Parts: sequence; C-alpha cells; structure tokens
Amino acid sequence: MALAAIGHLLAGAVPLGRWIPEQNPEARIYAFRALPDGVEHDVLVAWANKPMSISWPQGIPSEAVYDYLGRSVVSSGPADLTPSAVFMIMPKGGATRLTLQPPMSVSAGRPGGVCPVVLQLQMPASATNLDKQAHDIPPGTPTDLALFAYNFSEAKVSGTIRVRTPANWEITPASWPVVLDPMARKALPARIVISSTGAADWVRLKGDFGPAGQSVLAFRLAAKGN
Repeated sequence: MALAAIGHLLAGAVPLGRWIPEQNPEARIYAFRALPDGVEHDVLVAWANKPMSISWPQGIPSEAVYDYLGRSVVSSGPADLTPSAVFMIMPKGGATRLTLQPPMSVSAGRPGGVCPVVLQLQMPASATNLDKQAHDIPPGTPTDLALFAYNFSEAKVSGTIRVRTPANWEITPASWPVVLDPMARKALPARIVISSTGAADWVRLKGDFGPAGQSVLAFRLAAKGN
C-alpha cells in the first residue's frame, strides 16, 4: 500500500528541492512537481527521523494531505512529523512559496568508450550518512579503506591508479601500479586521515590503463560526529 501511494502521489515526479525549517533543520521536507490523478501539482513529502513539530509559513496552499498509505488526513499542513512520511498536495507552483535548496544536478554525458576496469569502495552500512551523501569515519585517526579494481574483460590490462584528496587530508599510498588478469580483482590497500573540521569532501581515484581507457571513482567522506 505504501508503494502504491508513492506511485500514485508522485507519478512522473521531478524534484524541485528541499525546504529546511529554521527551527527544525533535521526535518525531511522535499518538493516535487508530479502528476497525482494525472494533473500537474506540486507535492511535498515530509517526515522526520524523530517526532517533531513544524511551523509552516503563512499562505502555503494545500489541497489535500495523505499519510504514507495514501489515506486522506484532515489537515491544511502537517504540524507534527514522524518517521512515517506524509504527502501534501499543492497547486502547481505552490512550492515556490518555500525557500528550497535546489536538487543535485545530473552530470552531462561524456563521449568515449567504456573502460573495462571498474574501481570500487566497500564501506560498512553503519558508516553511511545519507544526509551528507557521504561515509562517516573518525577524524584525525588513520582509517583503512577497502578499495578494489576489477577487470571485466578477456584481456590482461595494466596501468596506474592515482588518488586525489583535499589538501588537509592524508592518504597513503597516493598511487598504485596495477596489473589485472582477465576477469580478475585486485585489492588497493589504502589508509586515510581526514580533518575534523569542514564539510564532507571528495576522494577521487583515476586509473589510466592505456588502450583499455581510463576509469574513475569518486566518493565523499565526512568526519564522524560532526
């Protein structure tokens, strides 16, 4: 029933952004342009990891509110949020009355062929921080990273993989010479120390395998507890 509610209320959804209430920045309130019942509307999806109250700005238009199972809720705007999401249907353009953080943009397509070498980071699920779109690790402490290179081709490949981090982070080694047999996997031992200050930031790996092409891996790390 919850999946059916999402399919109905967010049919054809395009993200518009996120609204962060000043008094409760931990609230999860996302705006979409969607087609519930085949008619264009703005739809807010709102929840919170722990119960909290929300004060909506004056004049926010609301046509209907539904709970996570698609049941109608008598409300002009959910004042109390819980881990169970609610959907607020607004007229098209109604979400513009909220100050929305823009959604992440999609990278433009790049020309060229596909490199058979794939780079991978493995991290425990407990390190995942969806709010920051990053993995949390202890700041100022050496942390081992589980990095791997795969060769998904029938030919041996060789090359060099180099890593780039923010200036105030330290990673060893900074590069790996790699030889991969057909359909082989190779571990890339690495140890990193990140700063306790600043926002989540990127670690970028780039492998150059000559005629086989170039492979890229990028991921974000954040200081745990910040």
